[in-house]
Amino acid sequence: MRAHRRDVFSEFWYWSTVCSSWQAWIKGDYDDVIALPAERKWGIIPFMRTPLYVKWLEGDQVQLQYLIQSFFGFRRIHVRFEMKGAGKRSLQRMKLDAEWNPSRELAKNVRKAESENPEFISSVQWSEFSIFMKHNHPYQWPSVQQHVMQKLFERAVERGVGEIAGVKMHGQWAAMQFYIFDNSRSYLVQNAVSSEWRNREPMPFLLHTLFRQWQEQCALVSVNFMGSNNPGVARFNEKFGAETTHYWEFPRGQG
Repeated sequence: MRAHRRDVFSEFWYWSTVCSSWQAWIKGDYDDVIALPAERKWGIIPFMRTPLYVKWLEGDQVQLQYLIQSFFGFRRIHVRFEMKGAGKRSLQRMKLDAEWNPSRELAKNVRKAESENPEFISSVQWSEFSIFMKHNHPYQWPSVQQHVMQKLFERAVERGVGEIAGVKMHGQWAAMQFYIFDNSRSYLVQNAVSSEWRNREPMPFLLHTLFRQWQEQCALVSVNFMGSNNPGVARFNEKFGAETTHYWEFPRGQG
């Protein structure tokens, strides 16, 4: 289902993992395919809502806008283009190439982490990640998110594009990051940091280590931080050289 240069969350396997029911609009001989998360609540009420861990719908802008606006029922859809009645949302992206180097602030944070002799773990089991998330997620981790993310992790691992990396400090887990790396594109799906070790900067160390590895593997990597409207999170991402860009939520949300 994926068109040239589209993001991983427009691929068939990804949608089939995170969305229990969806439809597709097909143009001509598969010249364009637009996935639509349309279904009926309780088998009665039609609704269309961007699935968990899908940032936006992809496809021809004119046709996609028409499909969204003509849908009869509840809608809460994210797209990459501005449309009337939509609210602007933020995310951070970065181009990682041979010239990339950490900012002074990031380098300082990495040195602070290195003073604790951190241990980088390239592959963490889901069971460990799940326990760590439940203890360190900033709010109660909803069961539906746990279920969908576990399915996404398992499918991504099967395809050889998913991994959870972690950092230990003095034998204790300090930070973890679930990411997908596919066709020189990286998606930082979910992370968690221990409150005990947060001020020792384990997450800057973890991401810096990953970025250096990817830098050696590929001439150019597109890193999607999966975005945040939270200024503090956005500022953290920007320390790595990420730039804030925008997508839109239709109809306009409250947050």
